[in-house]
Amino acid sequence: MRRTFQTEQAIAGLSVFDNLALVHEHSGLGRASRHRDVLGAISFVGLTAAPSARVAALGAGERRLVEVARAVVGRPKLVLLDEPAAGLPDEETAHLSEVIRRIPDQAGALTILVDHDMSLVSACCDTVAVLDFGKLIAAGPTAQVLRDDRVIRAYLGTAEVR
Repeated sequence: MRRTFQTEQAIAGLSVFDNLALVHEHSGLGRASRHRDVLGAISFVGLTAAPSARVAALGAGERRLVEVARAVVGRPKLVLLDEPAAGLPDEETAHLSEVIRRIPDQAGALTILVDHDMSLVSACCDTVAVLDFGKLIAAGPTAQVLRDDRVIRAYLGTAEVR
C-alpha cells in the first residue's frame, strides 16, 4: 500500500530518481528492477523534469507528479491519494486527473481518491462514496451520486427562499 498526503512528502534535497528509489527499496522487488521501475514511474506520470533534477527545483505541479510517482513505483496493490491536486491550476489538475485515472489499469493498483474537488473526482472516479461529518450519505456511480440531493446540500448548501 502507498499513499500521498495533502502536504508533500518528497525529500526536497534529493533528486527525483533518488526519491523514487527510496520508496522502491521498500517494495520487496529488489535492486535488479529498481532503475527500470523508477524510470517507468517517472514516465507513467508524465514528468518532464530530468530524473537527476532536485525536487526542490521543481514547480508545484511537477512536485505533485513526483508524489504520485512515489505512490506507484514498485507495483503496490493499493494507492491512497489525499487531495493530490490541492493548489494546482486547472491545466495541471487536468493532467493529474488523467494520470490518476490510469493507475488501476496501467499500474495495477486499486486507487482511492479523497478530495473535495468534484471536477477532479468526476474526471477520475467511476464510483464514489460521499461522507458528511464522517457519515456515509451516498455511494454509487459518480454522476448519480453527485446529483443526489443529500450530496448537493452537504457540499453546496441550499438557498433559503424568504
